[in-house]
Amino acid sequence: MLNCGCWHPKIKEEFMTCSYDGTVRTWDVTSEKKHKSVFKPRSQQGKKVIPMCCTYSRDGKLIAAGCQDGTIQIWDRNMSVSVEPH
Repeated sequence: MLNCGCWHPKIKEEFMTCSYDGTVRTWDVTSEKKHKSVFKPRSQQGKKVIPMCCTYSRDGKLIAAGCQDGTIQIWDRNMSVSVEPH
């Protein structure tokens, strides 16, 4: 089940979703691949947390997810590593 989704602010072919499976995914509508990239929010203890909402930064370079545990987690769109501590 999807919790949220949004379009990239600059790249019209890209959108993002977050889901109860514990992932934030970017997609390209012109690609036949299943998704472009996957981000997996984790608690400070390394356990899976559920992203409830997601968005891009205004310039589209960062991805943020508001998670069920109350954290806001931020990633570089081009990498699957967190750019801010949990």
